[in-house]
Amino acid sequence: MTDSIKKILDILRTSNRAMPAHFSSFNDRNQSFCIDFAGLTADDDYQLASEVYHSVFEFASKIPKNQITKKEIHCMLKIGEDLTIGAYMLQRTDRFASFSEFGQRAIEDNLNMFGALILDHIVELPMIQNYFDYCISIGRARADKLISKSG
Repeated sequence: MTDSIKKILDILRTSNRAMPAHFSSFNDRNQSFCIDFAGLTADDDYQLASEVYHSVFEFASKIPKNQITKKEIHCMLKIGEDLTIGAYMLQRTDRFASFSEFGQRAIEDNLNMFGALILDHIVELPMIQNYFDYCISIGRARADKLISKSG
């Protein structure tokens, strides 16, 4: 694992956000991941928190009700938030890092943290995998907009 991925995972592990970010405040920000990252603008914090929150319900609605619980959807959201903001920070600091490795590590960290709350097979459902891929892509895309403006 690269140092840049380790650093991002450490930031995610030490975040004090009350989940979900869509309803969390940090300093003067109404919707926030509660992460102190120099490159994270208030607008990006707000937009990413809002997008990851609303999209989880879109993706979850495509999963048969007998395959996922509300508690698991909340776990899915937490993982999606970590993937989104983590991908954003990683794109800003090391755009050539392995985002698939980052995603796998972030998911594993969350599964270890959740323990009995979420079953490992839930993250293997195709629609959940699609949601996680989407979360990484929106984090990277938002960071790319900033990189292209400043570069």
